[in-house]
Amino acid sequence: MASPSIKLANDSRLGVVPVRINFTSGASGAVPTTLHVPLVRSVAISGTTYTVTMEETWLDMMAFEGCVVQASFATSGAMYAVPLTVTVATDKKITFSFNRGDTGAAVAPASGDLVKVKFDLVYLRGAN
Repeated sequence: MASPSIKLANDSRLGVVPVRINFTSGASGAVPTTLHVPLVRSVAISGTTYTVTMEETWLDMMAFEGCVVQASFATSGAMYAVPLTVTVATDKKITFSFNRGDTGAAVAPASGDLVKVKFDLVYLRGAN
């Protein structure tokens, strides 16, 4: 018997929209105030957690990945992204953090690091 997620993955009524967020971080991973990303209302950081707020609700998120291209390489610096919460169907948000390469602990990107995140949002075709 096929699992429900396999059935959903093959459902032709579902569509997928890619979202790509790229920016050079300021101090403590700060997001540039001039950042504009289609479909995204805002990107903010608090401590080591980034919050992406979408313009509208979506069925779900899939295929999340992110990395940091460090301005000055250090294994103790931010390297890879980990999604924390996905609530795009209700409050339009995705939260994630970047983790250190050596210990895996959450850490904010350093000033001058290139932040790259990509994920796909799922919607129901024909829904208004």
